Amino acid sequence: MAKSAAGKGANIFVWILLGLLFVGLAGFGTGQFGGSIGSVASVGGRDISVNDYARALQQELRALQVQTGQAIPLSQAQAFGVTQSVLGRLMTSAAVDDEAEGLGVSVGDAVVRDQVLAQPGFSSLAGDFDRTVYEATLRQSGMTVREFEQRIRDETARGILQSAIIAGVAAPETAQSALVTFLEGRRNFTWLQLTAADLTEELPVPSELDLRNYHNDNPDRFTAPEARRITYAWLSPEMLIDQIEVDEARLREAYDGRQSEFDVPERRLVERLVFPDEAAAEAALARVSEGTSSFDDLVEERGLNLADVDLGDQTRDDLGDAGAGVFQMIEPGVVGPLPTSLGPALFRMNGILPAQFTSFEDALPELRRELAADRARREVSARIEEADDLLAGGATLEELADQTDFETGTVDFSAETSDSIAGYDGFRRAAVQANESDFPEILTLEDGGIFALRLDEIVPPALRPFDSVEDDVRLAWQDTQIEAELIQIAEAARNRVEEGEAFSTLGYTFRTETDITRRDFIQELPPSAISSVFEMAPEETTVQRGPGTVFVLRLDAVLPPDLDNPDTAQAAEQVETEIAQAIARDIFELYATALQSQASISIDQGALAAVHAQFP
Repeated sequence: MAKSAAGKGANIFVWILLGLLFVGLAGFGTGQFGGSIGSVASVGGRDISVNDYARALQQELRALQVQTGQAIPLSQAQAFGVTQSVLGRLMTSAAVDDEAEGLGVSVGDAVVRDQVLAQPGFSSLAGDFDRTVYEATLRQSGMTVREFEQRIRDETARGILQSAIIAGVAAPETAQSALVTFLEGRRNFTWLQLTAADLTEELPVPSELDLRNYHNDNPDRFTAPEARRITYAWLSPEMLIDQIEVDEARLREAYDGRQSEFDVPERRLVERLVFPDEAAAEAALARVSEGTSSFDDLVEERGLNLADVDLGDQTRDDLGDAGAGVFQMIEPGVVGPLPTSLGPALFRMNGILPAQFTSFEDALPELRRELAADRARREVSARIEEADDLLAGGATLEELADQTDFETGTVDFSAETSDSIAGYDGFRRAAVQANESDFPEILTLEDGGIFALRLDEIVPPALRPFDSVEDDVRLAWQDTQIEAELIQIAEAARNRVEEGEAFSTLGYTFRTETDITRRDFIQELPPSAISSVFEMAPEETTVQRGPGTVFVLRLDAVLPPDLDNPDTAQAAEQVETEIAQAIARDIFELYATALQSQASISIDQGALAAVHAQFP
């Protein structure tokens, strides 16, 4: 049984490694580093080739690009410790491979053959293994068949050895129980919420001196954040619209092409219920006319709902042969039976939408603006090359605006800035990434506009003048006064509860929660309130603040996890698995570290530098 488990674990291990291998196959061949450089490091009797290191590093950089959404240059990756991490992983694998070879752990040709045949990347269009595709794929990646198959053999043996080392690892019962109790333990508690509506006296009216003192005493509330002072040159389609002339022929053509939009016929809001024959439809209509059934009842009897019979708004032509019967109705009601392609049907007409006609003259302003806007976007796009040339020739943003239709401006940009050009995502991204040493370049905006920017300086945080934020100061002062009053009321309520008084006698609306776990969410309570409940002792009370409100909470009972709850049982299983996996990882890492400490290790810094030189 142990052998079977180890084999299964090794097989999974190899599949994972093979998948990762194919992600990094492309892009680096053996010819890139010259024949004089063979390996970047060796551990015991195992070499780490330059190509293996290059592929692993490229794979890591691609993963970072996916996570961050942008390419990471090697210099930045080195600062993050990526190169050291990649080399460390390869050295660990090499040490384990060397140990596996020394112990005689290996696999036969049949296992290697099965792994190769199972790879979809080596299949023909018919889905069968293709030797030509196999060799061509490896050749393109800079590997020989022999090297690739040896890699499979090594990784399979490594998986067998790893499975043998960590086989039988289980989570300690004490640790598992403690973690499940922490995660799934339950609490019963009672709470009440106090808001400004619970204040019994009106707030005092602040004097200007009160407000100025509050402004000075709370500078963090009224300090402008660090900003990036940016000068920009901007050309948007909106800026050119007034310069665009649209001839009447184009306007007429656009109007005629949208005739269905400007000349909308009369419509009816209708529902249709089809019957198998005329007699059934007439019988149903009779029931509606007599008042013994409604149209809704008929729909329900057929096992349908109103969404199934709703046709929405229909023109007379849309309804075909039934159009005349429906359109003769001048008020909502049921009519039929009327012929349809599906059979005789009853129609319920729910509303009349009158015809709408927009003349060419009335549509003219909208048409002219739309056509002009389209022309303006193309005109802006056509000016990119001219603007690029001017900037490349040394023109400043101000000179660009003097010689073209660009407009210049300056903005102190921060996360709070969103007006004018700072509201565009394209500008915001460029503003965040700009450096003072950058040369301006033409970039595009979401609406077809173009711009270039220059970072002039970093503006440090500064307290905004009182006169510019007086209204904000007044509101903040009021909020502070309200919170202070509510805290006093809450503290008084807490004291009464601690003295044994029931929540029901306090005069405020309260609630009692039962069987609450750490993962539960109560919409009216801030997350910090539930966290604090799990830190309290039974019968303990606390006061919690929230935005514009205050809470009083009392812990009523501490309960163990409900092991009969399927969610709790699932969580316990997950905890057991994660603890066992964490212990297994630690055991294997310690084992691999011990192997490396016993093996002879050499690192070729020149070879590493040669590989790094191939990356941007």
